[in-house]
Amino acid sequence: MKKKSDGVEGITPRNFEQEALLETLLDEDIRIVGALGRAGTGKTLLSLAAGLRLVSKGDYHNVTVIRPTTVSGEDVGYLPGDIGDKIGPHFGAIEDVLLCILGDAAKDEAVNGGEVDYLTITHIRGRTLTNSFVIVDDAQNLRDSDLKLIGTRIGTGSKLVLAGDPFQSDLPEISDERDIALTKAVDRQRRITDSRKRDVFNYVLLKDVERGLIAEIFSEIF
Repeated sequence: MKKKSDGVEGITPRNFEQEALLETLLDEDIRIVGALGRAGTGKTLLSLAAGLRLVSKGDYHNVTVIRPTTVSGEDVGYLPGDIGDKIGPHFGAIEDVLLCILGDAAKDEAVNGGEVDYLTITHIRGRTLTNSFVIVDDAQNLRDSDLKLIGTRIGTGSKLVLAGDPFQSDLPEISDERDIALTKAVDRQRRITDSRKRDVFNYVLLKDVERGLIAEIFSEIF
């Protein structure tokens, strides 16, 4: 594979798989990306860094981040409080990554200025996401109906990134990673025979934990 970039937004790939993922994320011909790997392998970091770079180039209007927010069977859309109160705690992981990439002031500017937008499953209903770099984080915690809902909201000029760890689903009904919607979506995309639809998809499996030694140890022992 020819190396195309040493990094984006100050984030440099640390291994071959990360380099392959970044190349895929930046490829304008790839419209659906599967970023698979255990916690700490760089799925979200690279996806956000690539999205921010492409937004700054004018390729997309914004980065939209979608995360599962269902708690004990009740979606946050039906919990009391305004939208900030409801979704804030669920996007703390994204805020951490944005802080790493942008720093505190630029992170707040990006979120408050609409360069980065947060959505829940409830609030995506009825929407059409056009010209957006859409990242579905923790996609292993989406059910089939959730992933279909998200996928059918993606409009013209958008890119869809499905980032998740098939081996770490919190869904109580899942006992086999092959039953996860994320895994099924990747497998079914690979089997599409229509080249027009098949060739806009690619996925990368990240193997190495790069978050740090402690994260690497716990990824291995459990």
